[in-house]
Amino acid sequence: MCTLGVFGGDCEIWKSAAAAVASAQAAIAPIFGKGQTSVNTPTHASTSERIANQEAQKADTKEVHLNRNLQKITGDKSMPNQRPDVTTVKKDDTISRTEVRSSGQTTQELQDKLSGSRGALGGRAGADTVVEPDMPAVKLPEGVVPVRIPEVVIPFEIIP
Repeated sequence: MCTLGVFGGDCEIWKSAAAAVASAQAAIAPIFGKGQTSVNTPTHASTSERIANQEAQKADTKEVHLNRNLQKITGDKSMPNQRPDVTTVKKDDTISRTEVRSSGQTTQELQDKLSGSRGALGGRAGADTVVEPDMPAVKLPEGVVPVRIPEVVIPFEIIP
């Protein structure tokens, strides 16, 4: 028996929709760490966190790390002591790294940083990307501290 109250309709369609939502929720990879804050680039952390959330939604992502040491991520002490803004570990164990450019950094400096440590990753090296922050970097007046506004998440449950 299938009771759907006022919605009525075909129970199989509703069951299929519920299964699709459950599958999508199960595909979200864990995110470790938090975005690095920067007084000179107020959106640095939120840009990193946005990218991490996008990476975590991909079916081929195993885990995502924000501002975490490659040695800790891989468990290999021979890795460079480097903390990319976003590190994505894929299910095939390749490692992709993303750097968010902060005020005072050049894209070339960040590309050089990533390529300089790429060899240590060997066959695990994935894509390396440098991105601009979500809005232009601005220097805040002295004494002004950037404030992060948390996302509002509204949990829901599908009742079969």
